[in-house]
Amino acid sequence: MGKHGFAGFSVREMQLIAWRTNGINNTAIARRLGLERRYVSTLMSRIYRKAGVHDLSMLTRWAIKNGMDEALRPETEETREIVQ
Repeated sequence: MGKHGFAGFSVREMQLIAWRTNGINNTAIARRLGLERRYVSTLMSRIYRKAGVHDLSMLTRWAIKNGMDEALRPETEETREIVQ
């Protein structure tokens, strides 16, 4: 694993992990990124597989275990911007 356990994950995937584990839903993420909601769902499924987890709560625990807890803090400027 890389410095924070995210070797093999793209910057976009890490961004999606941070947003989803902060409670931002796929629809809001899709709107923010100009993507289809189904495509965001597909990306999340790939992330689950890569992380070896089956759901969002497991992904959250995995992200914390692998050093992404700073990005998981709620109410960042970026998360506020997405939901607006």
